[in-house]
Amino acid sequence: MSPSSVLSSCPSTSLPDFQAEGMSMGHVQGPQPVLLPTSRNAPVSDTHCPGSPRTQPVEAIVRELLGELGTYDETSLYHSVRVARLARTLGRALNLTPVQRQELHWGALLHDIGKLAVPRLVLNKPCALTSEERAWVDLHASAGAELLAGYAVFPHAVVSIARHHHDAWKNAGAALPLLTKIVAVADVYDALTSERPYKPAWTPAAAFAELQRQAGQGIDPQLVTAFAEAIRACPDFESSL
Repeated sequence: MSPSSVLSSCPSTSLPDFQAEGMSMGHVQGPQPVLLPTSRNAPVSDTHCPGSPRTQPVEAIVRELLGELGTYDETSLYHSVRVARLARTLGRALNLTPVQRQELHWGALLHDIGKLAVPRLVLNKPCALTSEERAWVDLHASAGAELLAGYAVFPHAVVSIARHHHDAWKNAGAALPLLTKIVAVADVYDALTSERPYKPAWTPAAAFAELQRQAGQGIDPQLVTAFAEAIRACPDFESSL
């Protein structure tokens, strides 16, 4: 099965339980992401205040989507929660505004929501991916962004995080929004320090060494430095640095 058979739509706000063996409720040309209907979702402004009544519809959808992700692939859910925690630590060190912190939290939690469009056998494969399987994995960023944009309630920053968290810093540089770059650093660190079917967990020291190696290439070098300092200063995180 190839990415060209991914669902182009679904009839409700509940995502379907994709089966790795064959999802065939709709076929489109090219690797298209899952889209959800927007008619029941009223747009909200990017200038909302965290904790205000206007954030409540967003928070309810975040909880629903995370529930779907956890049912579909528990590993991806736990990863997303850890990335949100790491991103929050870095965001606090950078003195983000309350609005930025709220958008960072939502975006970090949902940065990998597009993995709902990736077959489970691909997500959990314990060895190297084929080119076709890699195409499925590469789909998740655009799929996640299209899914979130389809709700019409998420701030642009949240959609941007889903779409661009794997974009290489050396290619995009200053064009990448700050919140997206924060999540990119947290994402790489957690991916390295977590056990996966295809690798053991790296030590924090080894992970930070890899972040330094990627600094200026895949991720923002200034944020790598800030992240290391923030983690060292945080008693909630164990480090062997």
